Amino acid sequence: MPRAFAFAAVLALASVWTSCAADHRIYCDPTTAGVGEAPPRTDTSFRFDSTVDDETKAAITRGGGRWATITDYEHAPVFQANATWLIQVRTLHAACVGNTDRAAKVIAIAPFMGPGRTEAAAAHEIGHALGLEHLPDDTAGVMNRAAVEVAFTPADITECRRVLACPK
Repeated sequence: MPRAFAFAAVLALASVWTSCAADHRIYCDPTTAGVGEAPPRTDTSFRFDSTVDDETKAAITRGGGRWATITDYEHAPVFQANATWLIQVRTLHAACVGNTDRAAKVIAIAPFMGPGRTEAAAAHEIGHALGLEHLPDDTAGVMNRAAVEVAFTPADITECRRVLACPK
């Protein structure tokens, strides 16, 4: 490849990345420069283990869906068969109702605890999948370790913005 052509190609790719940096909602793939395509949802797509019953799926889907009310498009959870994250229902240790393993991209939820509690546990664990950490114990919110309902608080919004999952 002649040097002049290679240099021009690098400049063209750099201009695509620069235009994308201005608007994080535009998806740019360096191999196709796919400006204007829908952003990929690889980090916020979830699928269920085959053993999860319909009632539990419904509660978990509601809990995860609540994030769509405060996150931007790129971070809104979606539930689909070919998803990145796996959601399992299994017995956990002690009083634990959920666990998120970011490295393995697996969320574990305790067996059905009633629609409200299962929904709250799912919202909390999906928050971890989005990158959020726990709130201090004396702070109310979905990301509090003891959360029993899905009610986003200013502290949740602040934490969501900290990891850039919520708009400013």
